[in-house]
Amino acid sequence: AREFSPVVQQIMLKSDMTRDYRQLIKITYPSIAEGIENVAGTVPAETSTQTYAEVKSKVFKLYAQPRITNEALMGADINVYQDLITSLGEEIGIYLAAQILYGDGTDLNARGILSSSRVDITDGTGKSWLPTLTPTGVGARPSDYFPALGTGVSADFGADDVARVNFLIDAEAALPTRFLVNAKWHMNRKTLARWKKVRFDDGKPALIWDFIEGTRGRVPLLNGYPVVIDDTLPDVAANSTPMIFGDLSRAFAYAPGDIDQMLLDPYTKKGNLIVYVEKNFFEMVQRSDAILVVACTTNDGTVGP
Repeated sequence: AREFSPVVQQIMLKSDMTRDYRQLIKITYPSIAEGIENVAGTVPAETSTQTYAEVKSKVFKLYAQPRITNEALMGADINVYQDLITSLGEEIGIYLAAQILYGDGTDLNARGILSSSRVDITDGTGKSWLPTLTPTGVGARPSDYFPALGTGVSADFGADDVARVNFLIDAEAALPTRFLVNAKWHMNRKTLARWKKVRFDDGKPALIWDFIEGTRGRVPLLNGYPVVIDDTLPDVAANSTPMIFGDLSRAFAYAPGDIDQMLLDPYTKKGNLIVYVEKNFFEMVQRSDAILVVACTTNDGTVGP
């Protein structure tokens, strides 16, 4: 079935982004040392300065070129042209969301959040297992990649309910404190159904429904954090990435590009109206550590047997 994704509403709209936009991401911080008395013959040692990595925007592009015959355009009982324009808007939204999540980064495709350009869970050597920061920057995760949190079991979040609840606790502990205030879980309805069946030791459900100020109606809460239902996210399977936890608005940004064109062409093909639409967009990572990509896998960052 065709599904609509809310991901575009969850990420950041960075209106000043351009096709060559660059941003510095801090990867090490200046160090602080114990003070000393500055007496004759004593020279304070130099401390380290912060260092940066660069992230850069990428262009991704789409087009459509449907054709309507004159009979359909002028002789039909319904407004075929208006319905086409409405449908194109819906399809562009679906395509945009799919690119933001899954674009493979080749040619004029986005580098999607869950693509291999952003998440690498290769056993032992995957970039997403690396830490965000290291003392020298060596061995840190590349700034274009998101961190993964493995479940330790294949195609599940734990071997039993105790392990599944512990995984939720571990996820909350792994996300940096600054991003917890706006953190959400993102998953599809099949994954949500799994969590509805998980119970704490006292028999209470891990997932409840409650009211949150500023939202309409009750929303699902998993271990106290809101759940965004996105049925375009993967199902739970071996080595799948079915959930995202954190603040997507701090992790990823997009912007409408510098091309937004619609041409009505009644000349190229006689007796028809060709509607040509062309758009481009820009995307880039912001703070990669603002989210955790949940990986249902036994893979991890351990090298060796």
